[in-house]
Amino acid sequence: MKNGFWRSVSCCALLCVSGIWVETRNALAQSNSSGVAATSGNALPPVVVDTPRRERTVARRATQRQGSRRAVAVTRAPAAVAPAAPLISTAASPGQVVGYVATIGSTGTKSDVPLVQVPQSINVITADQIRDQGAQSVSQALGYTPGVSVNNFGALSPTDAYTRIRGFRADQYLDGMRLPIRGDGAASYAIEPYGLERIEVLKGPASGLYGSSGPGGLINMVSKRPTSVPIGEIELQTGSYNRAQAAFDLGGPITSDKQWLYRLTGLVRDADTQVRYAEDNRVFIAPALTFQPNNQTSLTFLGHYSEEKSRWPFFNLVPPNGSIRPNPNGQIPRSTNTGEPSYDRLDRSQYGVGYAFEHRFTNDLIFKQNLRYGEVKSQVDAVANVFGFFFTNDNRNTARIPINAYDAANAFTIDNQLLAKFNTGVLSHDVVAGLDYRDEDARRIFKQGTAPLLLNIFAPVYGQPVPAPTAVAEDFQAREKQLGLYLQDQIRLGSWLASLSGRADWVESSFSNFRNNTVINQNDFATTGRAGLSYLFDNGVVPYVSYATSFQPVTGVGATGDAFKPSTGEQVEVGVKYQPVGTNSLFTLAYFDLTQQNVVASDILGVRRQTGEIRVRGIEAEAKTEITREFSMMASYAYLDAEITKSARLAELGKRPAETPNHQASVWGQYQFLHGPLDGLKLAAGVRYVGQTEDDSHTLFIPDYALLDARVAYDFGALRRDLRGLTMAVNMFNLTDKYYVTGCFSVNATACALGQGRKVVASIAYRW
Repeated sequence: MKNGFWRSVSCCALLCVSGIWVETRNALAQSNSSGVAATSGNALPPVVVDTPRRERTVARRATQRQGSRRAVAVTRAPAAVAPAAPLISTAASPGQVVGYVATIGSTGTKSDVPLVQVPQSINVITADQIRDQGAQSVSQALGYTPGVSVNNFGALSPTDAYTRIRGFRADQYLDGMRLPIRGDGAASYAIEPYGLERIEVLKGPASGLYGSSGPGGLINMVSKRPTSVPIGEIELQTGSYNRAQAAFDLGGPITSDKQWLYRLTGLVRDADTQVRYAEDNRVFIAPALTFQPNNQTSLTFLGHYSEEKSRWPFFNLVPPNGSIRPNPNGQIPRSTNTGEPSYDRLDRSQYGVGYAFEHRFTNDLIFKQNLRYGEVKSQVDAVANVFGFFFTNDNRNTARIPINAYDAANAFTIDNQLLAKFNTGVLSHDVVAGLDYRDEDARRIFKQGTAPLLLNIFAPVYGQPVPAPTAVAEDFQAREKQLGLYLQDQIRLGSWLASLSGRADWVESSFSNFRNNTVINQNDFATTGRAGLSYLFDNGVVPYVSYATSFQPVTGVGATGDAFKPSTGEQVEVGVKYQPVGTNSLFTLAYFDLTQQNVVASDILGVRRQTGEIRVRGIEAEAKTEITREFSMMASYAYLDAEITKSARLAELGKRPAETPNHQASVWGQYQFLHGPLDGLKLAAGVRYVGQTEDDSHTLFIPDYALLDARVAYDFGALRRDLRGLTMAVNMFNLTDKYYVTGCFSVNATACALGQGRKVVASIAYRW
């Protein structure tokens, strides 16, 4: 792709930014001249974030005690599927959801529509679910989501980059824009869940709207936004492993006319882990500022920064003998540190700055632009018991090597969208047209030592001198630029809804290997899309069928010296969604047939060949509902029939891909007392089941496991009026202290990751 082409793209981006400035300047002039925001008969409602959680909870409690079903408006589809309802929401975002049942999302269509109207599986994890289940990472927040495999690298994984959807590595998005995933995950973003309003999981190929992505789907995390009414929260936590955490969440209007709104969220954590001498420390801050000079225009600035400085023994992987296989010396304790505590460290910092701009020309024509620049850097020094370690003949001593890793990645992303609603005869159209651009750059230097350091894994003695690693295993810089044009049309005829989307992508990538002074430049072009058809019954039942495709560039050359083609994916999905009218419930069931082509693998001679194919067929079901005013529950199940159907390694044919469980199931229920002497008490419990998986050599089977979680909470506002806003909760994870392995990985030898043992976290919060 020529430089002149990219210069043109840059000019387009500059023109878009200039347009924002002109619109904002004109709006300011109009506001200053009138003294108030301009309004007109065609003006849309102002951009307002939903009522804050505490006020809505208090209002709901008061009404529930009077016998009402629901006290406040909840983000949901109105009588969900009435044919006259618009597909494009007039709200800036679905906002905050009360409880566990979200019925509107933006990820499936890049416009805010009821989830039942998207012909593809979508799961939404709300802020209330994140809080109630005590999730301390995005991976933990996804633990009750069907078809999503998390924490494959165990309790000490510092990143969510290894999450899989339907057997494939999931792309991570923040506010609709992709985050870089590079290196071993240390240079991947670790988004703090306390700063999120919700998490949306789109299942299956998503390239028709988002461009380069894996076939399994994507995870879109939505940041907390400024609020139009004052809110406040202060929370303190303590618990297992010397945990000490303080967090706050503040927001509201800055000016009396509510033209300026703000949100400020922050967190500080100092904590150990189940592994001796390993830490989990974090500092996080996320400011947000909204300017809305009138009913037509809003501009929200979003930022976040986090820093982690911890002693970290590089995933702390252990041998299979003593973890999933018998060992004459016994079972390897979860607390065993396989590194060198005085040497091991992880220093990581990340930030992102950007904005979300929206201008509404009319009720039926809206322009949006989202922009962000983000960067993540990490430095790892560790004595690693990983990939190539071994037990000596006594099954006690293991060999380790020192490593040093520097990882950095940054990305600039801009996404321009035009949303339009119009009719052509008897057909109504909701169109999203867009142009986006992404420029991502990554750097990695990985060094390792050569002399092994022995450690008795059952009686470790630390303090050995660690020679500086000098052998360079990896030294590269990778850059990828992507320009995409996309168009989506949701066409309605009575109760029929057709969803059509198409996208064209131009990708320019380069890979500079400084170890052998080689450079690989690639130019790829791909077209992808989605076609779906739904029928919206008046009783809330929506059956659908869809076909979607994906593509993902692959860096490198094959045996003939030709650059690899992009990996592609295609999926057929048939399902039904049910949102009973007049209830706060959502039920989904889907069958899918998903295939990834052009998979790269090495043959028996070590030559990389692009001849692989993976097929995954399965069933997913989820139910989220408020059964009564007091009792809410969610349940899910997923079955994945995964198979390697083509491979350069004949021994892989017919095998199950690594890290892909055959069965997954979960259930979570919460009961809140609204009357009597137990008024204010909440009791919750859940079970997570993960089926058997294989390692990547297909010679080791990781047993299935089931984990029990529980929560007890009390709202002191039910005791005394002057204590309103004060709550206390205790979350318990893996209550039975189940010993389990989340995954095993093979290179020169096999390493296994241990799961989280019993953990208790107590919190006290005051909200106003």
